[in-house]
Amino acid sequence: AHGDFMSVVNQLPDVDQPSLFGLPPNIERVVQQANSARITSQLKTMATADVAASGWDRERMAAQLEPVLRLWATLTGGTPVLKPARGLARAAALQQPVDAFIAMEAEGALGVVSMVHAALEAVGRALRGQDLLTSDVKRTATALAGGNVPEAWDARWEGPDAPPLWLQAVAKKKLAIDAWLDRAVQGETLSEPVSLSAMFNPGVFLNALRQQTARASRVAVDELKLVCSWGDGAARGAAGALPCTIAGLALQGALFTAGSNLVEARLDTPTVVGVPHCTISYIPRGDEDPLPDKASVALPVYDGLDRAKFLCQLRMPCKAGEQDKWVLCGAAIFISAE
Repeated sequence: AHGDFMSVVNQLPDVDQPSLFGLPPNIERVVQQANSARITSQLKTMATADVAASGWDRERMAAQLEPVLRLWATLTGGTPVLKPARGLARAAALQQPVDAFIAMEAEGALGVVSMVHAALEAVGRALRGQDLLTSDVKRTATALAGGNVPEAWDARWEGPDAPPLWLQAVAKKKLAIDAWLDRAVQGETLSEPVSLSAMFNPGVFLNALRQQTARASRVAVDELKLVCSWGDGAARGAAGALPCTIAGLALQGALFTAGSNLVEARLDTPTVVGVPHCTISYIPRGDEDPLPDKASVALPVYDGLDRAKFLCQLRMPCKAGEQDKWVLCGAAIFISAE
């Protein structure tokens, strides 16, 4: 009996098939990316320690920081990134919760880019010998030279770990929020699809949308639930007093196209794939959901691919009886594929 047992064990493959655990066939790519991110983080820690141990070498530091300084100059040169949004002067007149949120985002975005610009200007002056090397400047320069986002920046917004990607994302958000504020001032706040990834605080936006819906529908905030429908035509038949179309969402663990159900990812499927526009709205808890429970599954929506920041749940259509399948495979939605 023992010999038969060992014979069966020895015949098992060295590598388990993902399907045995209910995981998608392309899960190995996700694992490899996670391992790569972990190794990169360890290398950055070593690099930062090396930079800190070597002391302040102006020439060496200038060579390491030149790409970052040049990138920021490119991102801000000839663009309104460093300027207040045109709509800020009239933002005080905006009374609706979503409009107030946009104005708050615009002010916050201006504060972030101003802080970054001042910090990099100070680093540049110190590297040119035009100003004193303060402890704050040294901390900023050491972090950037080691490939890390300075703690003061990360405290304002937890974005990508790599400084170039962080700077690009901040500049992109600033321009997108300013353009959104211009539309809000003109009374066209939700006239176009919005991207949650263009916001610094997407969770606050969802709360503002809920509050404004409560006012418009005269229903208590606690009595509202979030529902959604998928596809470009979803907005026309959307439920709720204040529908909002969301663009740029991405899916992991499955494939999806508008008008169909979730289907299994393939071996060659990217780790995350884009999905059609999604129209969200808040409706009274007693009202019928556009996607009934028996024909859909509630998937978590995360702010980042590391799944550290949960935002909400959105229902996606699936075949009846397959809900557990998509939960077990870890299917999830992200506000961006980046």
